Amino acid sequence: MDPNLDNTHIHHEGNLALVRPVIDIQKAIGLACSLYGLSISDPSLVKEFVSYDDRNFYMKGTLPDRENGLQTSECEFVLKIMNHVDSENISFINAQNEVMLYLKKQGFTCQVPLRALNGEYAKTCRLTADATSQGNEKARVNAVRLLNFIPGKLFKDVPSTPELLFNLGCYVAKMNKALQVIQ
Repeated sequence: MDPNLDNTHIHHEGNLALVRPVIDIQKAIGLACSLYGLSISDPSLVKEFVSYDDRNFYMKGTLPDRENGLQTSECEFVLKIMNHVDSENISFINAQNEVMLYLKKQGFTCQVPLRALNGEYAKTCRLTADATSQGNEKARVNAVRLLNFIPGKLFKDVPSTPELLFNLGCYVAKMNKALQVIQ
């Protein structure tokens, strides 16, 4: 198992001990199904991405069409379960959601949150902090979001060329300019 995915990963944010959410693939699938109505096409394809503070799961499936009750076409998603410290500030999470949605409307290629069955972009759930505590589990509140998946390579995994760095700078500048109009 990748040590970066260890459930006991703890580091300190100021005076707070930050504990990554304790959840396995089966529970993540359950959250995606119960909160978002996601129908997973092949559970064996669900995988966890490496993440420092949060838990992120790749999933492929269909979401219900709320207007006519049918399933939409199959798509790829990321179920993001945020750490308990960041989850305490739901207004910040909602602001992140609004920024992603705004950038998408402006033509940027970016992830966007999808609405849960109750219409919200982020849901909170109680997850235990320590799977080994045997009866002394301390429940923590974690924010959960379902985002669209954008295929590609991580910046760290491609050769760093002057052209790539120039294009990145242009893209970030364009994004910065677009975000300046948000109040």
